[in-house]
Amino acid sequence: MYKKLILTICIIFLLLLPGGLTVHASTTFGFETTNLSDNEKSEIWKNINIKSLSDSISLNDIGSPIVSFDVSESENILLGFKGNRVAVLDKNREVLNFFEFSNDGSFYVQWNGNNILLLLVRGSIIVEITSTGQLIDIVKVEDSSIHNTSRWNNISKKVQVNIGGTSYSITNKMGFLNIFSSSYSQLIKSDSNGNISTVYDVNSTQLTKTIVIFIAIILFIALVAVTVVRQFLKAKSQCSGFFVAHKKL
Repeated sequence: MYKKLILTICIIFLLLLPGGLTVHASTTFGFETTNLSDNEKSEIWKNINIKSLSDSISLNDIGSPIVSFDVSESENILLGFKGNRVAVLDKNREVLNFFEFSNDGSFYVQWNGNNILLLLVRGSIIVEITSTGQLIDIVKVEDSSIHNTSRWNNISKKVQVNIGGTSYSITNKMGFLNIFSSSYSQLIKSDSNGNISTVYDVNSTQLTKTIVIFIAIILFIALVAVTVVRQFLKAKSQCSGFFVAHKKL
């Protein structure tokens, strides 16, 4: 009798915990996830529509700011660019593969062994592909998981990866204008001997675009301010005229 009562209490307690007795299909990627049906995977894969771009493109020709990156144990570099493009580089900065895909929201990239993870924020989807863009698997990230929220947050803030004695970091060098940028213009490599080299750099291009955006914001604020002041003065003038006319009466 007492054993059944204790067992019942334990079950109720577990059900009241966040997530209850939900069984997650996978934690391979560091997330609590659930499996999708084959039809759901096919539909997502069709919508993503990954396309391999030029095989002979140079890293310097890409010209887009970085939104996410990762480095494998063998120091192969994975770069996610603004505009839903991804490049795979070897340790010598040679582009091994370059492809683009369709996506309406933010995304991040991660290595999973030799495979690539595309982490799509909108829809909470993780797509695992080979380094050449072939589908491996697609899973759904549990939105209600506190662990997953923390995991998303950590990935979104990742700006440095350490491999052995070598450090890779993404950064901007635009002074106070950095606050207006949601992406990164440089990938810097620093080895154990203190040697620093620039792997990727579009800082000049990014700085020019950010200055244009900054000026546009200032002009918009100034326009709004002038409009508000003019309307205020107009309303004040009308009120003054009304009171003068009323006083004469």
